[in-house]
Amino acid sequence: FLFRVSEAPIDLFFVAFMTLFVVQFVMSITKKSYRYSHRVAVLGLPRSGKTTMITVLFDRIISSTIAKKVSVQGNETVNRITQNLHRLQNGEHLQPTTDNGVFAYRFGFEKYGFPIKKLFDVEVADFPGEYSADFATYQDMSEDFHGLFKKEFFSWIVRADRYIFTIDTISCVINGDKSRNAHEILIKNSVLNLKQELLDNGLENKKAILVFTKCDALLADKSVFSEESHEGTNESFFYGSGEIEELSTNAENIRRLAQRHDELRLKFESTIQFLRHNFDDVQVVFHSSYMDTPPTESASERIIAFMLP
Repeated sequence: FLFRVSEAPIDLFFVAFMTLFVVQFVMSITKKSYRYSHRVAVLGLPRSGKTTMITVLFDRIISSTIAKKVSVQGNETVNRITQNLHRLQNGEHLQPTTDNGVFAYRFGFEKYGFPIKKLFDVEVADFPGEYSADFATYQDMSEDFHGLFKKEFFSWIVRADRYIFTIDTISCVINGDKSRNAHEILIKNSVLNLKQELLDNGLENKKAILVFTKCDALLADKSVFSEESHEGTNESFFYGSGEIEELSTNAENIRRLAQRHDELRLKFESTIQFLRHNFDDVQVVFHSSYMDTPPTESASERIIAFMLP
């Protein structure tokens, strides 16, 4: 009996020691964080509004309207966004991206999970639309293709974790089936080339989003679409004016816009099904850089959420 009593303090001390050890061990693990690289590839025809879309998305991130765990990285990214927004707010068009204008927009994302915290360095590269067209041109892995593949863009595309495919709504309205065919060829050939290059490490575990850009232009008067001066523009018809706010809050216009979205989606149904057949997850978004009312009000948020790891 005396022996058992004398052992009790020893047992209590051991339990207390082990409890403290476990608590300290768990706390040391939870303080650890690991960094990962996460790339988002944006593919689309020239002047399809890729730079404007990226600028608006990063403006949302900077203004903290999306997620508290997302933060823009680097003064270069902030300066580029600020410059682009200044031009847009002054009614200027953003010039098409050139070889000298290639830029990688960066933001960080914290993802918590027991027992460690993951830090992602997310990069969204803005390449000329001609690069996307070149990538889609090659339908086999010839020597010429591998020569082009040495460019940063081609390496970026193959190593990407997310894929954003853009469709120029204005071009589709102006050029009809001609534009639709051009977009479909670019998207389908790009996916086929990706699959051929990735081989066993295919696209099954990757995600894609199809973004119809410049959707506010669907509210423009039909006569505007016949003006050649607007063909191939990378901005909105209502750019720099207050007209878009008035038009986009009209109930009838909202209904008409939603109807046109459905019509566009139907025309690209085969492309959507093709993407869903090749990617693990595919979303379809109708986006406007200048309109934040139904049915496009959550488009920017959806694209940003898609970009996150």
